Amino acid sequence: MTFVEAAQAPLRKYFVFSGRSGRKEFWSFMLVYWMVGIVAYVLTFSLSVPGLYYVFMLGVLVPYWAVAVRRLHDTNNSGFMWLILLIPLVGMLIFIYLLAKAGDPDTNDYGPNPYALDAANYQPQVSAPSSNEWRA
Repeated sequence: MTFVEAAQAPLRKYFVFSGRSGRKEFWSFMLVYWMVGIVAYVLTFSLSVPGLYYVFMLGVLVPYWAVAVRRLHDTNNSGFMWLILLIPLVGMLIFIYLLAKAGDPDTNDYGPNPYALDAANYQPQVSAPSSNEWRA
């Protein structure tokens, strides 16, 4: 999965709260989310483009929640671990730790490893050796 595919995957799975998402998918989406959010913020408040930032934030709120829940599932935690954010400061640190933690390498309660599926579908591009290579 390339960076672009990983960043686009949460938008393709807009309302999907089941299954698992790997670290690459989550953090790629977050990087693009924050970069576009900063640009939207600057355009809204510096160049007086009214409401652009708020429309963007509302538009990506559901995919953000969905990919975070799937990321929690990858670490074999319930999506209700979002509630840990209600604990000031400590809850945010624990939540970030859970999002950054490596996922389960095998199938867990929420499904198979998303990277194992990529590895199973991987088809290497192998070309037949030329006649000159056989003579060496």
